[in-house]
Amino acid sequence: MMNKLPDDMVNEIVDLYLNQKDAISVREIIARYNLNISSNQLRKLLPLVRSDKNCPYCGAVMYRKIVSRGHLGDPYCKTCGHIFYSDSENICRCRKCDEGRREFIKIIYDKEQPKINFSDLSLDYMVLFVKLIRQTGNFAIIRGEMFWDLEIERKILLQKSLISVSPDSPVNAFDIHNFPYNFFVYEVDYKINIRFSQLEKEAILEDTYLFGKLTEEEKYKVFYRCLHADVMKRFKSLMKARRLEPEILPSAELEFKKLYKELSYSKIITLCDRVARFCSDKVITRKMNRKVAERGALRMVVNFWANCTRNGWTVADSEIGDCGNDLKWCIESIMGKELTFLNEVVTFEKN
Repeated sequence: MMNKLPDDMVNEIVDLYLNQKDAISVREIIARYNLNISSNQLRKLLPLVRSDKNCPYCGAVMYRKIVSRGHLGDPYCKTCGHIFYSDSENICRCRKCDEGRREFIKIIYDKEQPKINFSDLSLDYMVLFVKLIRQTGNFAIIRGEMFWDLEIERKILLQKSLISVSPDSPVNAFDIHNFPYNFFVYEVDYKINIRFSQLEKEAILEDTYLFGKLTEEEKYKVFYRCLHADVMKRFKSLMKARRLEPEILPSAELEFKKLYKELSYSKIITLCDRVARFCSDKVITRKMNRKVAERGALRMVVNFWANCTRNGWTVADSEIGDCGNDLKWCIESIMGKELTFLNEVVTFEKN
């Protein structure tokens, strides 16, 4: 529409549209120039307005978009896409601006960190790094998204300088405000500040390192931690599926852990499911306060088992295939067992 009109007429229309002092209505503008359009179409058809600035990267004249009556957007370069933000810090994401940011990221984060030998790590850190590295086979970088369920561990590894923000992280992983000191923790990459021998790398990739290096007692310690973490995750999931948010009280958790000496994983999950259903039914029928159900649910699992023992009731096995990947990995790669191991009561006795 506008490209068919003479330039001087288009300029007149733009001036009238932007003039707030002697403003006339959009309908009057359309009528005056006999434009066959509706009122809400005019702004969209108006051309960019030439600004008094030139692009700092390519030297081209910058233009401004008409965003509303009497208001222009920030100067914009049609050649390279750079935007000049006049009233705020530079938040332009054009290629040239991001190239400058990448250089700034390298200045801040490309610092050599002291490395520790993998063999000198404690058992917990050793298991954690093997688990993470096994996912990608990368001994240099851990992707931020891999810490999604490991936020506490991520913070500890950063504090101990076992990992650090990689200078090669995507530019978009850093917050444009207070750049580059603010970043999105699950979007940046992390450097692994650990030294691995070739034999260690081969054993980790073949998934034989921990199985071959750990004592039986160490293996069971790792297993119990993975077992409990998985059970808690399953328990919370069962409760949340019934719109309940369980509160894990330390005293109740301590009592709950004693069940591992008496019951298999599969039977404990069955009890957790029964408690989740019981709490949900009681809350729905208003026979139990929601807060009471959420605070008391974990201890109820212990009490349910006590009732089963007292009355001679049996507990069915749940589906072990629903256990988490970390627990499966621990059973197969650290314990050297089949998944049916979860149908057994697992105990460790020192010789």
